[in-house]
Amino acid sequence: MDIGLLIDGDEKAATGKASYERMDPFTGKLATRAAAASVADANAAVEAAAAAFSAWSDRK
Repeated sequence: MDIGLLIDGDEKAATGKASYERMDPFTGKLATRAAAASVADANAAVEAAAAAFSAWSDRK
């Protein structure tokens, strides 16, 4: 199972294509692979959050 980054409501791959792998301790096989965010990915997430904040904060 591959897990991407959730940025601006979309699942995306890390820009550097780096990932973390978690092995199933029972089978010894790969269980999940999660995208490892780069600084650029973190900046994109912050920009998306800042852009969405006004509309989000006005919701009641």
